[in-house]
Amino acid sequence: NPEPLGPDPLHPEAQVIETPTHFISTERQRQIEAGERKPTGLVLPRLVCKREITRPEAIAYLAAKETDFINDFISRYGRPFTAKLKMKEDGRHSFEFQPRAEGAGKGRRGRFAKKG
Repeated sequence: NPEPLGPDPLHPEAQVIETPTHFISTERQRQIEAGERKPTGLVLPRLVCKREITRPEAIAYLAAKETDFINDFISRYGRPFTAKLKMKEDGRHSFEFQPRAEGAGKGRRGRFAKKG
């Protein structure tokens, strides 16, 4: 869709556009084409952990600098997980995970488990 998603939160004069592989700020795209070493501005891959980010989710991400919790991510080990996407200061994304239930993840397994 050639219609811009909205202004870039890091560069309000720039717009965020949709490419076949990313949602990217026109300012960041200009910096990359100019050969700058550390470009700034929003960049969000369309495919994050084997899940396609939809245009409405990208628009919400721009507005709030984070998404709601998304259930369908797949880790590099093939395990599903739920997380929010949060915008970092350089325009890239990071994950925020749901807090664990009380006592979850406390047990030790494998070679580090205490023996009887």
